Amino acid sequence: MKILRSSLRYIFSHYTFKGRHRLSDKLGLMLAPKDVEIIKLNDVYFPVDHQVEFYRYMYYGVYEERFVSHLKKVVREGDIIIEPGVNVGYVTAVLQGLVGDTGKIYGLEPSMTCYNKITSYLNCSNIVLMNMALSSQDGTAYFVDTPRVISRGYSFLSEVGTKNEEDNEYLIETITVDTLCKKNNIEKVRYLKLDVEGAEMISLKGAAGMLAKKRIDYILVETCFYDTHKDMNMEMASLLTGCGYTPYFLTEDKLQPIDFFSITGIWQDVIWTHIDNEGV
Repeated sequence: MKILRSSLRYIFSHYTFKGRHRLSDKLGLMLAPKDVEIIKLNDVYFPVDHQVEFYRYMYYGVYEERFVSHLKKVVREGDIIIEPGVNVGYVTAVLQGLVGDTGKIYGLEPSMTCYNKITSYLNCSNIVLMNMALSSQDGTAYFVDTPRVISRGYSFLSEVGTKNEEDNEYLIETITVDTLCKKNNIEKVRYLKLDVEGAEMISLKGAAGMLAKKRIDYILVETCFYDTHKDMNMEMASLLTGCGYTPYFLTEDKLQPIDFFSITGIWQDVIWTHIDNEGV
């Protein structure tokens, strides 16, 4: 079974064809071992629970594949990455190989469920893990840890979501991007990945100093283009365009410039950058 899984992993990760996400999920579940399987992603020995859908996508190389492909194009050895919301650490493991020994990934994970898990294997010298959240100010805030944090990556700052009865809420430390950079003598950030369940604008406010000096090259922002988020999106666009950043969608093979205010009715990752990305 392990040889068959490895063969399918190679096929799914190297060949593009319609329906392979669904096929990798179905076949992956059929071939799933009972125990967690350890795979090597760069220098990270990553534990895969084949019983969980997201892990099957990760194992077969189809999880966030467009974004991963994009990272491989723009992240270089020696780069500094800030990644709030590490979750189980798949993207972190990918980045670990891209930044090399001279680069650094600052991974923030406020969920104790995730943090206690990832500290056992994201223990490379170029990964700095912090049990805190990005915010608009340094201090503390209440955080909601949900039963879906591992299976769906869903947890959030209390101020941007509604707690359910089964959720666990507790106080965590917060830090701004500007403070994080100052404390660690970071002059330039190659990538800031903001997929933080509604706290994207809060995190951007805390990066105002670095943004104003264009010291962050790329910023991924998970964005809701529904009317409920219109005011927040206007504030976000005002901040970023005012600092010289341009919005893009990530297509199959490159970044596509967009008219940010003409988009409606979807959730979509938007990549903002001040760099000329023709052909990237």
